[in-house]
Amino acid sequence: MPQQLSLYASLPESELKITLQTLSSIAGMPPQPFLEHSLLWAPKHPYVPVLAAGQVNQIEQYRIRVSCDLISLTEEEEEDIEIEEKKENSNKQIPPHLATDPDYAVKRAVLPYADISAHPALSTRPWTFTVAELPEAGKLSVISQSLISVSPKVPAGDHTPFEFLDKLGYVFRTEYWTKGYQFVHGNVVVRIFRLCGFDAHAFKNELEQIREAEKNVQPPEAAVAAAVAAKNEILEGDFLRLLDATKRWTMVALINVESITDLDAIARATAELERFRADVAGLVDLELPERNSFDTRIKRR
Repeated sequence: MPQQLSLYASLPESELKITLQTLSSIAGMPPQPFLEHSLLWAPKHPYVPVLAAGQVNQIEQYRIRVSCDLISLTEEEEEDIEIEEKKENSNKQIPPHLATDPDYAVKRAVLPYADISAHPALSTRPWTFTVAELPEAGKLSVISQSLISVSPKVPAGDHTPFEFLDKLGYVFRTEYWTKGYQFVHGNVVVRIFRLCGFDAHAFKNELEQIREAEKNVQPPEAAVAAAVAAKNEILEGDFLRLLDATKRWTMVALINVESITDLDAIARATAELERFRADVAGLVDLELPERNSFDTRIKRR
């Protein structure tokens, strides 16, 4: 079972620029933007054991986080578009067969799970399932947490990952987007991010304007152009809103160790994180958050 070691810090909006510049110098690379869509699923029927005096619950149920990296998805499709452009000798334009594909924009756009019925292509994204255990207790210098992550491969025409979760007895609860920047320094992955929700009102207004414009399009050539314009408006629209009104950023420095039983690797990773904490001391204060804030278990009521 993989083990993730980490340290956290909180940054005000005013310190973001200097932090990115300093981390860029330390890591020797520019900040890489990332955008991740996460869905949280919970058991439909939580297990509530009847415990006698002196007994403890031996069965724990966990929430499952289902996530997808939208930036990587976009980059992969950009490569596909470039290949198609060369084949059709187009000048930086979306090929017509992609422009008229109703799933093209959906695969790249920021869309909520609530639109799954209107856009089934959401279920075909490369989702990753993650279950996180409560971090280890004790006097540790870093957060040490066991993670189980899988990327299910669903054959064409077979059940979607979401149908699998439904049959597993899980139901969708909520979703959020993680938006920010990341660096890699040695084995340390540094992420600076904020959590966002979906602005359904702004998205609805944008869709209404696009649909109204499409009503007046009749010729086939114009229909293709309208499809391209409509999809680009959806892609370029920013329909995310910050969940934290203070606009603060969260910074995490983490190292993933392949196995929880590899004590030497865990010790080396811990030492590397501590060195990184010393390197950025004075810029940010990396520390251990409250252990219970990482608890994804289903609580008994």
